[in-house]
Amino acid sequence: EKLLEELVTNHEHSSGPQFTEQGLLPQLEPEVGVPVRLPNFKQYGARWEGVSVVPVSNQRAASLRYRIAGHKLTVYVYDAARLPVRATLQERVVRNEPVYVGSRHGVSIAATERSNGVGYAIATDLNKDESAELIASIY
Repeated sequence: EKLLEELVTNHEHSSGPQFTEQGLLPQLEPEVGVPVRLPNFKQYGARWEGVSVVPVSNQRAASLRYRIAGHKLTVYVYDAARLPVRATLQERVVRNEPVYVGSRHGVSIAATERSNGVGYAIATDLNKDESAELIASIY
């Protein structure tokens, strides 16, 4: 629960991104502990705004910022073994991929994990179905 609260709080109250150059993403990997790749949301009309490294439950996560149809979208990239984001979310299957969804304080949260141990979570004011679709598109 506390973990999800931190993600939502960061999404709602974060300041501007630390970096706006996509070429700097690989430099964040030592700090975050996993490869940091930029998800491609162009098919949804999303525009990337930048990235920051944020503290989450005594760990670090990359916080990627997007705008999608006027909505703020935060994608977190983290070590799934250290941050069990999916633990308190409900599982569903989208495009044959298990994804985990929920909401806190009007913010939709969706999460997934990839076989390389990288976790992804989305926080947005889009609805749960839209969040689940976005998170399932990350690979």
